[in-house]
Amino acid sequence: MARKIQPLVEEACDRMEYDGSFMFDEYPDQLLLRRLSRSIYEKLDKRTYQDDVMMQEVTGRNWLEDFVTVLLLNEMYQRRCRRRDRRFGPVF
Repeated sequence: MARKIQPLVEEACDRMEYDGSFMFDEYPDQLLLRRLSRSIYEKLDKRTYQDDVMMQEVTGRNWLEDFVTVLLLNEMYQRRCRRRDRRFGPVF
């Protein structure tokens, strides 16, 4: 499932990877992160995850959107580390 969602996350991060982007702020804005993860979630084909979406209605927690947020934060972390290493060199 993560393999199907990851390209959407990478595409969103590619659009945000520029100087001055909130992705590289010391403390990224939570509202912007939620909006971005929500927009990625909206692009997903919900029919693929129909059984899982029905289960989340029982529990009341939208775990699929949370999963998208985790993938987004992980991708942002990796890009921030890569950018830091390019700017300051590897830290030993």
